[in-house]
Formats: sequence, C-alpha cells, structure tokens
Amino acid sequence: MTRIIVAVIAAAVTIAPLSVGAQGNISSAASAMGGNYTALARNFNAIAWNPANLGLPGNARFSLALLSPQFGGGTGPVTFSDLNEYSGRVVPVSVRNAWLQHIADSDGQQLGGDADITALAISVGPVAVSAMTSLRAKGSIPTGVAELLFFGNAGRTGSASDYAFDDLKLDANATSTIAASYGKKFLRIPLAGEFAFGVTGKYIIGHAMASMRDNGSTLTSNPVSVSLDAPMVLTDTSTAMNGSGFGIDIGAGWSVGEFRFGAALQNVLNTFAWKTDDLYYMPVRATFNGTDSDAGIE
Repeated sequence: MTRIIVAVIAAAVTIAPLSVGAQGNISSAASAMGGNYTALARNFNAIAWNPANLGLPGNARFSLALLSPQFGGGTGPVTFSDLNEYSGRVVPVSVRNAWLQHIADSDGQQLGGDADITALAISVGPVAVSAMTSLRAKGSIPTGVAELLFFGNAGRTGSASDYAFDDLKLDANATSTIAASYGKKFLRIPLAGEFAFGVTGKYIIGHAMASMRDNGSTLTSNPVSVSLDAPMVLTDTSTAMNGSGFGIDIGAGWSVGEFRFGAALQNVLNTFAWKTDDLYYMPVRATFNGTDSDAGIE
C-alpha cells in the first residue's frame, strides 16, 4: 500500500499545478496590473513576460535590478473580497450556503502563495539575463472543513454529520532559474507599426519539493473523533539540488503608435524533472477522540 501511495503522489508531483520553469515576476507594475503585462513589459521585465519586447520601442539601453523581492497570494472560490464584504457583520445563512456550494464544486477551497526573489536582472539593449529563486505553495481546504468553519459542528443541516477530508492536499516547491533573453525587431511597416520576435533560454534548478495528499482523513460525530491520515512525499533534505532541466520561452510583439500587443508561449520546451528516485515517503497521522490524542510523523 505504501508503494502505491508513493507512486500516486509521485505522479501527482509530475503533473502538479505548481509551475516549475515559469519565470517569476520581477515587476511591481505587473503585480498591480494583475499579470496583464505581456505587451507592456520592457527592459529586464521582458525576461519573465515576453522577450520580444526587448526589440520594440520603449526598451531602455540599460536596466538593472538587484535583490528585488515580489510576493503574491490568493484564495478561491471564496475570495478575500467576499469575506471583507461582511467584515464586522454576521454572514447570512444563504450566503454561507452559496459559498459552500462553490467550494464543493471546486473540490475544496484553494489557497496559494508565492515569493520571487531576484538576485540579479540586467538588460543591455536587446539582451537580458536574470537569476531568480522562487517559492511556490498551493493547497486545498476540504469542503468538510469549510462547512465546519461556516456552520459549526452541527453543519448546514443543523444536525451533526460525519465528514471525509478527501480534498485535503498541499504542494510546495523551491526552485532557482538562470535565464537569458534576446529580442529582435524583424519588420517595420509604415502606419502598421513594428514587429519583433524573442526567445528566452533558461536553466532551472529544483531545490526542494513536498506534496501531501489525503489518505482517508475523517471527522465523525458519534463518537466525536478526528482522524488525520495525509502522507507526504518530499525531496532529499541533505542536498540543495533535487532536480534540473532546460526550458525555452518564445514571444512576439507588435507596436503601433501608442498601442502595444504581445503574445508569449512559456515552456515550449521544458526538460525539468525532479529526481523521483530520491523522493522520501513520510506518513503523517493524528487522532483525537475527545479524551485521547495521538499524533506523529514517521
């Protein structure tokens, strides 16, 4: 059974929604625009968003960033804005029911956060290079937990129920990326503007990865008992290099007057892979029945 669990989680790691190889954000302006920066990114920001922009008007002859951190986070389908709308007030039952249904339809309440720390990013004309470390985390709170938070232990029906926490999951990783970009204007048509193409080559190093999945965690009402069983698979903690690979991004840009258009394809080639042969399996178990408790990581 342990081998089956390891295989399942290892497969989940391979196709995990956490992006490995996507260039992290360097720009606070991009964050303010919600990531809608593919057409506007210039200078060293073009490395992450669209290398073609290095060959278009508006790109400086020289730009430099040192030790530039960017942080982000989010949750859904119930967002911070939804919660803030009822700040200081009791949330109506109808609204809580609607939120819970959205969470059930989304296989849990999703939580995520990231941090991108740019050690160096520099551009000289149409050429740019960067070195960045990224931390990513994404998880899911089970629908049963959300129901307990919204309605208490009586649940939405007013009578105690049993809950399965099968939506419980967590994925996290830490990577570093060294990238080089080049953008070239290849066409200029009077009145139609200027067109450029760009490419980014990168080398990705995987430092650490952890992935947790529920394996039958429950909360029962009679008797009241919580049983957590959520095994984890993680990389070797004795080394800082647990994966590596190369990636390529391509982009295109069009500038006409004050208008900017752009399109980029991230990771058209990506050979990054974790060293799955060195993954560790770690059972995570805990129980509580009102009188006795037991918790442990083996």
